[in-house]
Amino acid sequence: METTIKSKRVSYGLVELKDAGASSPRYRIYVNGQLKEYSNDLNFMVSTFERKYY
Repeated sequence: METTIKSKRVSYGLVELKDAGASSPRYRIYVNGQLKEYSNDLNFMVSTFERKYY
C-alpha cells in the first residue's frame, strides 16, 4: 500500500510523492495519477519533487 509523503497542487494538476513500502522502486512521483518518476533514494526524490514540479 502506498503512503503519500508530500503532495501539492500546481497549475497542471496534483503532484504526489509516495512511499510504496516494500515494493521496488520505493519512492514514486505521480502527476494527476500517472507515474512520472521513481527511485529508491528518498533524498533524490524529495529534491526532484521540489525542484521540477511547480
